[in-house]
Amino acid sequence: CGGTMLWIDAVVDNFTLETGEPDWDLRNHLESLETQDLFEQLQAVDKKAADELKETMNKRYIIRALEIHHTTGEKKSTTSGKNPRKYDVFKVAIDWERDVLYERINKRTAHQFNNGMVEEVQNLMNTYANGNPSELAKVNWPSITSIGCKEVIPYLQGIQNDEETIELLRRNNRRYSKRQMTWLKRDEEIHWIDGNTI
Repeated sequence: CGGTMLWIDAVVDNFTLETGEPDWDLRNHLESLETQDLFEQLQAVDKKAADELKETMNKRYIIRALEIHHTTGEKKSTTSGKNPRKYDVFKVAIDWERDVLYERINKRTAHQFNNGMVEEVQNLMNTYANGNPSELAKVNWPSITSIGCKEVIPYLQGIQNDEETIELLRRNNRRYSKRQMTWLKRDEEIHWIDGNTI
């Protein structure tokens, strides 16, 4: 599974996913507000969801919780969560030595940059930002703000060269891998395989 570890948990633990179609006008309005103001709005309509977000104060998650309430009249805290599992699950993860892992990340990053990553971001820019990298940088979609796209935008603006962009991508991927490992290490169901043995 690529991307966030939460995707794995959603399948394994049979999450109920919240309903409610995206309301782009509402999202754009909420984006213009301060995070603290949004948090206070959420506290007023869904205290449980607000309590869950209090530590991180993740603006995107707060906005989504408000959007769910606005579009459905329901609380995010009551429309999502774990359910009895549907599947027998055997979890496996590879435990690489850090220097080996980082070398693998470095090679993969350079390969991605040189084999379509720039063209993919260019296509997004042409499709959604009229060919303007500065406008693409303002788009607050997860796909635009995730690792890969956000580092290539300055490259397309001429602010960074190839080497600087690749190194920034490598650094951010290494940092993300540390967060992934922290997440995985908390899961007592995982059976770890030594990367040196494969």
